[in-house]
Amino acid sequence: FVKSSLSSHQILHIDLSANQFDDQDEQEFITALANCTNLSNLTLNYRANYIGATGASNLVSALANCTNLSNLTLYLFNNQIGDQGASDLGSALINCNNLSNLTLELYYNLIGATGASGLGSALANCTNLTNLTLDLRQNYIGATGALKLGSALANCSNLSNLTLDLYNNQIGDQGTSDLGSALANCTNLTNLTLDLSDNQIGDQGASDLCSTLANCTNLSNLALHLWFNKICSKGIQDLGSALANCTNLSNLALYLRGNQIGQGASDLCSTLANCTNLSNLTLHLCDNQIGDYSASKLSSAFTNFTKLSNLTLDLRINQIGAKGASYLGSGLENCIDLSNLTLYLKENNIRDEGASGLGSGLAYCINLSNLTLNLKYNQIGDEGASGLGSGLGNCINLSNLTLNFEYNQIGAIGASGLGSGLGNCINLSNLTLNFEYNQIGDEGASGLGSGLGNCINLSNLTLNIRSNKIGDEGASGLGSGLGNCINLSNLTLNICGNKIGDKNASCLGSGLGNCINLSNLTLNLEQNKIGAKCASGLGSGLGNCINLSNLTLNLYCNKIGDEGASGLGSGLGNCINLSNLTLYLKQNQIGDEGASGLGSGLGNCINLSNLTLYLNFNKIGYEGALGLGSGFTNCINLSNLSLCIKSFTANRNLSIKNQLNLYEFVEKILKRNNKQISKLYFLIMEVEFIDIKHGVPQNDFSIQIEEQISDNFKVLQCQSQKNSLCYEKTISIRQKNKYNQQQKSIPLKKANGIKKNKKKLKNQQYIIKQILNFEKDLQISAGLTLSNQGILKFGFSLGHVSFGYSQTQFIKFLQNDQIFQNHMIDNEQAPKISVEQALEYILHTPCKQVQEARDALVFYKDVWKLLFNVVESVEINQESIKIQNEEFQKHIESCNEYIKQYVKDNQGQMFQYSIGRINFQKKGVEIIQAGYSKPFLDLIGVNEQSLSSLLLRNQKIELIKDQDEIMRISLIGLTKHSQSLKEIKTSFKINTFDGFDILLHQTKKQVIPNYQAKKLFNLPFEYIFCIAVFDVELEDLKNLIEYRQKIISSQKNLTFDEFINKELSLLFENVEYSVLSQQFIEKFYQDNLRELQKLEKIKQKNEIRCGYKTVQFSSNSLSQIKVIYK
Repeated sequence: FVKSSLSSHQILHIDLSANQFDDQDEQEFITALANCTNLSNLTLNYRANYIGATGASNLVSALANCTNLSNLTLYLFNNQIGDQGASDLGSALINCNNLSNLTLELYYNLIGATGASGLGSALANCTNLTNLTLDLRQNYIGATGALKLGSALANCSNLSNLTLDLYNNQIGDQGTSDLGSALANCTNLTNLTLDLSDNQIGDQGASDLCSTLANCTNLSNLALHLWFNKICSKGIQDLGSALANCTNLSNLALYLRGNQIGQGASDLCSTLANCTNLSNLTLHLCDNQIGDYSASKLSSAFTNFTKLSNLTLDLRINQIGAKGASYLGSGLENCIDLSNLTLYLKENNIRDEGASGLGSGLAYCINLSNLTLNLKYNQIGDEGASGLGSGLGNCINLSNLTLNFEYNQIGAIGASGLGSGLGNCINLSNLTLNFEYNQIGDEGASGLGSGLGNCINLSNLTLNIRSNKIGDEGASGLGSGLGNCINLSNLTLNICGNKIGDKNASCLGSGLGNCINLSNLTLNLEQNKIGAKCASGLGSGLGNCINLSNLTLNLYCNKIGDEGASGLGSGLGNCINLSNLTLYLKQNQIGDEGASGLGSGLGNCINLSNLTLYLNFNKIGYEGALGLGSGFTNCINLSNLSLCIKSFTANRNLSIKNQLNLYEFVEKILKRNNKQISKLYFLIMEVEFIDIKHGVPQNDFSIQIEEQISDNFKVLQCQSQKNSLCYEKTISIRQKNKYNQQQKSIPLKKANGIKKNKKKLKNQQYIIKQILNFEKDLQISAGLTLSNQGILKFGFSLGHVSFGYSQTQFIKFLQNDQIFQNHMIDNEQAPKISVEQALEYILHTPCKQVQEARDALVFYKDVWKLLFNVVESVEINQESIKIQNEEFQKHIESCNEYIKQYVKDNQGQMFQYSIGRINFQKKGVEIIQAGYSKPFLDLIGVNEQSLSSLLLRNQKIELIKDQDEIMRISLIGLTKHSQSLKEIKTSFKINTFDGFDILLHQTKKQVIPNYQAKKLFNLPFEYIFCIAVFDVELEDLKNLIEYRQKIISSQKNLTFDEFINKELSLLFENVEYSVLSQQFIEKFYQDNLRELQKLEKIKQKNEIRCGYKTVQFSSNSLSQIKVIYK
């Protein structure tokens, strides 16, 4: 660009994002840009660099010459331009009189009121603007900045399309009112997107904003984001009244999650009924305490929406019961023109009656073609699932359907009934059905398969029935049913964590073998009891799917053995059109014979181009590896190979001779008469072979081996550099990750006959390197670590169910407040790795959430880059350290006072809290105190004395046993925390200290204590105070009490504490566990079982979820129960 004919450019799109571009690097580019005087359209992407105020000013000087610009897009996200840079940028816009389309992306730039004012003053001169997108989220403009921006927009009378994002800018009611007053002048607006989420806006601000929107009578498209504010019913009522005047609205999206609107939702919906031209409506009312009454009013509003074709309704976490759900169903009856419906009712309590009522209403929506329905955590049983299925069976025009029934109580009858209903949806082409963690069993799986077998037009199916007590009969019936879906081309089937064995499960494969049109198949059967017979049958069945081109098969942690591996390979060998294959066969008792048989079978897949094979933790030796390699030599089109046959034996114990035998395998694959492998990942005994394509002499080649050599590894001295097998030696990770490289080599002619092959391997270079090998977790950033199993652990999400991972300084138990306090100090930090290194390692593990991990980590890195850059660049003196320490001490004291009052206001509540800060001296996040309420410790089965011993001895305990679940929760927390959400809700199963599995519902909030510590640099989370509140299901609580009673009664000569000490002493080094405090026994174990039986009838009536912290009844007969309903 710099050397091009600059004056000739009229349209430029330049992407310099994420290039570590700073003010100094920018200078040459800016000089060139200033000479592009004929530019009319410019898009400049500076995202995620190090551009500061100086760089922004330089950009201004260049843009000042581009007076002909009509379209300008500047992406400056995640830089550090600050107030001065924003003001200077505005100055440049003054000269661009011809601008009609402007996009400024300036979020995460430390811009305050001064910068917003300067930017606003400039925009006031851009009177020809018709389209404006201004993104200032996550800055600090405040009420003053909002006022100045609004004043500028008032002058832009020609604006027809406006997108203004001020998320998390502390503008408050006053700033919202001023902004609204300005928008009242933009009478030509037809499309408006306004994001004011997380801005401490109350009823007054919302009312003032909405009263001005009433003047924008030409609005046809409106998206209003007001998430996580303090708006109550009054503000919502005014919002509805204002929108009633916008009679031309055809597309409306309101995002009101995390406010306190309650019954205000009914007023909103009543007034929305006047917007009779609405064709597309999105209402996000999640977590607003709506309840049944407001749900009924909401449904009444649907009566007037006769033109509605697209509806998205988010009512998660709203205490909606059976009546509310039934009302919603009745309301939807009137929306006969609906073609697209998305309805989120997760974490309510609609039960069977509500699900059936919802189905009855949907039965009238005969024009529905796309439906997404999320009913996770709703205590729906067989009757509800069957009723919903019956209703959906009338929606004969459905082509795309997504149903989520995770964590309900659906059994065989419900699954069969749902399947039967769906079988009537003969036009279904795309179906996603999630039954994870229900109890459908064999009969339910067979019934579901039978019903789906009638959906003969299905082309894409995703079915998740993980952990449903399904055995051989169920797998066979499911396969038989799906075999009728002859038009299936894409199938994802997750049946992991069930009880499938060898008896009849081979029929699953034969059933799938009838799906002859399958081209893409993902089949997850991990953690079942599959043996050789089933694996062979599966291979034989899949061998009939001759059109398969992409296959992912996960049989991790089964028992297929040699016979099963050989049979699987033999069957897959018939899939001659396979081009992409991934096999997870980790931990399956496979030996040399099985590996050789597998390789022989796969050798028939002559069209394979990409192969990933995990065989680690089996019993495969060198003969098996060589046999596997012999088979692969027939895969003449193989271009990418990733192979893992890592065993339990570390390569540090191997002799040099044996290691060189492994290279014969590599040589056998590389020496082929046909197409060369262009990319090879080979992991054997923790050694990885990676292809690279640079720096190779034309007439020579070498296989370079880059290894992290263990401390005691002996290296043969090189004799000839030209004709040698080379590797780079690096210090082990235990030596503080100091990578001082040395070149060593082993003569090729002496390496078991390996010879160089100039003709075949010219211009190819392969690196064989050992991947990270570590025992302790590695740190990616503060609170985010990576385990040696490739599992991400995010402390913000897991800290309350993981113990012993921080260094305890001392323990306190506040008897009066019933709070257990853990005071912590910084311990020796784990070795640090980058996000890129973490992702590379995860790719080499059988992780099933690789894409999710990639997305979350990349997003986390981008969002937090600015914060980390500021923390790293801050130079502080002793005075500022003293000030922060003093403020931090006040913060701690204020937090502790808040907790004491919180305990009084929430008697018996289960919760955990954390106190911390950004420590600018240590350049990182520091958590110094964590606390647990006594009821929470009672639930997880540990008292204060036992927990003290555990923490002081630094014992590491994870209450979540499922590693995939740890990964899932961490990724959710990582993504939501990066979005700076003030409240995060998750649910997961834990295993208490005495071995009972229980589902825990968690709500984690960021709390502002009474004293707000003064910030040094006005950064988010400069001071940290979080509270996690927990809840459990009533049924789970009853089962826990019964479980603990049985333990006590079965040990007549031992107290409960003595019994647990005896059982756990060897495992936990004699830490004295008392998994059940005496108070907990007295509180629940004597009369509660009898009383809980009485509660069974009452809980059906109340239709709410229970946490044992919360149950109060007026009935005198229940006065002994200290469980309080929410």
